[in-house]
Amino acid sequence: MKRYLNKAEKQTALTIASLQTYMEDKVAKWEQYNAPKELLKNARYAVTYTKKMLQCLLVPLDLEERAKLVLETRKMQCVVMYNKDAEREYRRLLEMESVTPVETEDLYDIAEQAINICVQCEKTGPEADNCNLRRIMLKYHIEPLDREAPLGRCPYKYKD
Repeated sequence: MKRYLNKAEKQTALTIASLQTYMEDKVAKWEQYNAPKELLKNARYAVTYTKKMLQCLLVPLDLEERAKLVLETRKMQCVVMYNKDAEREYRRLLEMESVTPVETEDLYDIAEQAINICVQCEKTGPEADNCNLRRIMLKYHIEPLDREAPLGRCPYKYKD
């Protein structure tokens, strides 16, 4: 059994611990907001199995080494970031004339004005599903007003 971790193993342990903390926080939030039971169940499984993975890595370690690693995990957080290929593609897009960079807050201000049109819209069925404005807002991850809108109803129209 290993009593000490090499650099890569230590990084793996810290990543797993960060993921565990992230999932514990998500479960707590989702419980507050009455998330679907299946989602909560699977999130709790994720917490359980990240704990088990971490235990498999930590139990064989020297006590001092384990304590140092546990202290270091408190300084970590789970972060999602684009990989290098995605960053390269983003820089390439910025150089193209067909792409106009817009600050996020400005995009949201524009979207808010567009949603004012959607609120009054009467489209239903395939016409609503094929709406160009709806397509663009979903493409740019503008949060819908009605996240449970069925097919044929625009998610950017207020619930009746």
